[in-house]
Amino acid sequence: MEYVQRGLTAGYRSIDTAQAYMNEEAIGQAIQRSSVPRELVHVTTKISAGFKRNPSSFDEVEDSARGSLTRLGLDYLDMILMHHPGDDVADPEAADRRQTTWQGLEAMVEEGQVRSIGVSNFDISHLREMKQYARMLPAVNQIEVNILICIVVPTTNVYKLSYTHGADSKN
Repeated sequence: MEYVQRGLTAGYRSIDTAQAYMNEEAIGQAIQRSSVPRELVHVTTKISAGFKRNPSSFDEVEDSARGSLTRLGLDYLDMILMHHPGDDVADPEAADRRQTTWQGLEAMVEEGQVRSIGVSNFDISHLREMKQYARMLPAVNQIEVNILICIVVPTTNVYKLSYTHGADSKN
């Protein structure tokens, strides 16, 4: 919490967290204790239902998002990302979970609890699949980038596809 407060004091205005990081409560406290008005701080969190697993129902998506709102102590989120596309090999329902989670996030935007939605670590096949069911395309595709991932999984084509379809690829 101390470092988030220091960052806000120094001028940082974007905070990226995730349920999996287990720090939403501390981040929320830092925002509330800060002298920076909430509307000037962009808060992004990521939802999941376990390691590389997305929620399987609208209720689970809503509960997950509302849990983040409660832990952060916020009335709305600037952005929620699907933390991971899931593991299609280990979970035969991963594609269905992606669709359910995305449609649940779209509903959260429509209800006004979330301002924008995106994805994290999606590859080209996931983004193309999403175009079949999404009413709103992702605002961002946040991609983990480090030397090992760049060697093992080239990301250039993901950047190109995301840009072509209007999503901002953040790393």
